[in-house]
Amino acid sequence: MEEGSTLAELIKRVASKYGGEAFNYLHVRATGEIDPSIQFLINGISARDLHGLRTELREGDVVAVIPPVGGG
Repeated sequence: MEEGSTLAELIKRVASKYGGEAFNYLHVRATGEIDPSIQFLINGISARDLHGLRTELREGDVVAVIPPVGGG
């Protein structure tokens, strides 16, 4: 990724590189929007606490994709 790329751009690149299965995992099928139930952490901080999908990424940032978890 280039310096200053956003989280949304990274997600788009991942879905493009890994195809339909990755796209379907990261997006809501009905709308094509990035699935809001998936948490994205940037260097251990929730993207929601930063600038959401507009968070700019820097060289060396670690992005974690955390799927929704349920339990009981």
